[in-house]
Amino acid sequence: LSDLQAQVILTYIKPENGMRTYQNLSLERDTATMLPLNWNIVHPITDESPVFNWTKEEFVKNNAEIMVTIKGLDEASGQ
Repeated sequence: LSDLQAQVILTYIKPENGMRTYQNLSLERDTATMLPLNWNIVHPITDESPVFNWTKEEFVKNNAEIMVTIKGLDEASGQ
């Protein structure tokens, strides 16, 4: 695989209105030229992160989920 792109989305229910929210999480590195044997996809939790200061209980209470998508090109098949 080559020309890889990763996207991480946080989805959770806002306690103030009960509506599900979707937020893209910034990544240290969201692209790779080719797929290495491993690729750690990292979202740094800084004061600008939507999960800054969240506890495990808040993840559970807000019904939080993290969705990861990876796109790439399979050179063997051209897809």
